[in-house]
Amino acid sequence: MTADTEDYLSTEVATMSISVAQLRHIFGLQREVTGNVAYHDEQTIVYPSGTNCVVYNIDQKQQKFIQGSEKSRLMTAMALSQNRRYVAIAERGDKEKGMSCGF
Repeated sequence: MTADTEDYLSTEVATMSISVAQLRHIFGLQREVTGNVAYHDEQTIVYPSGTNCVVYNIDQKQQKFIQGSEKSRLMTAMALSQNRRYVAIAERGDKEKGMSCGF
């Protein structure tokens, strides 16, 4: 490989842009998850879909996502704390484990 070719390749790599995929909408509900729909407040519901938890604002028609862990295969249970600040999620993967997140 010549020096000119090396310079060209290093320039090409430096100018390449990187695209990142982001969730915009999730459709579906996991019926088999214990406690699968909960009200966070008057306008917001929380429900599992795939390995994610969806936080949906009914008035604004907007979704936010709580992503499951990388090794999660499916969500088995979900519960909201009494003060509705935290959601607890049980996931199944290679080994069962739990996870909790705050709003």
